[in-house]
Amino acid sequence: MSHVRDEDVLADAIRSTDRVVLLAGAAVAAEAGIPARPPHLDWHVYGPRMRAIHATGPGPGHLAARHLQDLGLLEAVVTESDDVLFDEAGVRGVIALVGSVELSICPACGYNEPLGCLLDLLPEPRCAACGGTLRPDVSESARAEALAHAHAAVSRAGLLVLADAADAPESLRELSAATDTTVLVLGAEAPGATLLAAVGRLGS
Repeated sequence: MSHVRDEDVLADAIRSTDRVVLLAGAAVAAEAGIPARPPHLDWHVYGPRMRAIHATGPGPGHLAARHLQDLGLLEAVVTESDDVLFDEAGVRGVIALVGSVELSICPACGYNEPLGCLLDLLPEPRCAACGGTLRPDVSESARAEALAHAHAAVSRAGLLVLADAADAPESLRELSAATDTTVLVLGAEAPGATLLAAVGRLGS
């Protein structure tokens, strides 16, 4: 596992493979202006975050992943963030370990609301079917399946790029440690910008 700050070094490593797996922590979302995900559901905290996600476009890390995909170099993105900005950037097959805020679900009856409609129901979104309190579709329930997909992607990788070294969740660290594949670790300050700059050097 090597720490990288130089875009040229990162670009050279990417050139050596056609199967890059990006492991993305919260810093990639933070570069796009998304607040950190709260540890517990509190709509007074989660609501403004949902509005930020809805109003914000992809950041440099999301765009870098899309460019890698367009170049045929991206094997997968594994993210511990619940925003949908990789999807908005047009990245296919994103493995979201904590689910997504794209839908909010009623635990009582299963009714769901998409993100755009949910914003009109804040600050206390209620189920239109039964009146229960909606919850973002972010949970541990599908985590085992997502982790299985993530491990499979990592096993196919020629290069792992771990963004957000300082605050990377344990799951991303475990994925990067469970392989003999080269792992390059980007600093937490601006990992997406570093990756985007490196991708921009691939043609030079």
